[in-house]
Amino acid sequence: LVGLSETPQHNFLNVLSDVLDNNHSCASQSFGVFLATNTREDSVIAFGGWNNERLAEQLSWAPVHDPELGLWVVKVKGLRVDNGRLDFCDVGTC
Repeated sequence: LVGLSETPQHNFLNVLSDVLDNNHSCASQSFGVFLATNTREDSVIAFGGWNNERLAEQLSWAPVHDPELGLWVVKVKGLRVDNGRLDFCDVGTC
C-alpha cells in the first residue's frame, strides 16, 4: 500500500510491481511468506507470487480494510488457540 510512502516511487512493492508488470507477470502485486518450523528449512519471502510447493492448503484471500491508511488491516472473525475458540471477538470489535 502506498499510503505510508512519500511517493509511489519510494514504495518498494509499487516499484517492484511496475517492473513485474513490464515483464508481463500476472501476480505483480502479490507476495508469499513461508515461515520455517524447524532448522532444516529456511523461511522465505517471494515477491511477485508464491511457491505452490510451500502451500499447506488452497490460497484464500481477505480484503484490506481502509487501504488509503497505508496499513494492511484485515477483519478478524474469531480467534482460536489450541483448537479452542476464544470469546474475544464475540462482540464484533475485532
